[in-house]
Amino acid sequence: MSKIWKHKSYEAYIDAQKKLTDKKYGKIVFVRDSVIESIYKHFKDKNVQSILCHGTRTGDEQKLFKKFFGCYVWGSELSERAQNAEMTTVWDFNKVNEDWIGKFDLIYSNSFDHCITPKETLGVWKDQLTENGRLCIEWTEFHNANNSPGDPLAATEAEITEWAEQNGMTLEAEVLKHKAKYQGTVLVYKK
Repeated sequence: MSKIWKHKSYEAYIDAQKKLTDKKYGKIVFVRDSVIESIYKHFKDKNVQSILCHGTRTGDEQKLFKKFFGCYVWGSELSERAQNAEMTTVWDFNKVNEDWIGKFDLIYSNSFDHCITPKETLGVWKDQLTENGRLCIEWTEFHNANNSPGDPLAATEAEITEWAEQNGMTLEAEVLKHKAKYQGTVLVYKK
């Protein structure tokens, strides 16, 4: 069932991502307090000291994670507009950032539908986790509705889990099963 929009080039992908982000920047926020609070409740006894959020636009995810966890929180965003966002590095989350390898106890994204290489991107994210780290992907069927240059990935939860397993991760939990935004789920993977 998975579909990946075929861009003419990597540069065309980057351009489409930047255009979509710039269009939504400061207007549309996907993340919800209740979702981050549920993630916090799931992890509150796990000694989370560092969190990385991928695809964060204005940095709202980082602010919410900081509010609930009170630890080191950072984020990535592809658009240069994010250079002024707090706790954010302008970066393509599909690519390795040597400074992030093995550094984060928790990685979160609700932007996995923006990747063009899902299996490889999950490998990049896995390598950013500490030995006991966890990856949280907020996913909903709504992500599949827009298969387009800006939202290139359409997939099922089972396919995301299969790609995670191909990278040596296992599904640990489904937080907020069909109760996150748009009846979504937060899929939690461990190394």
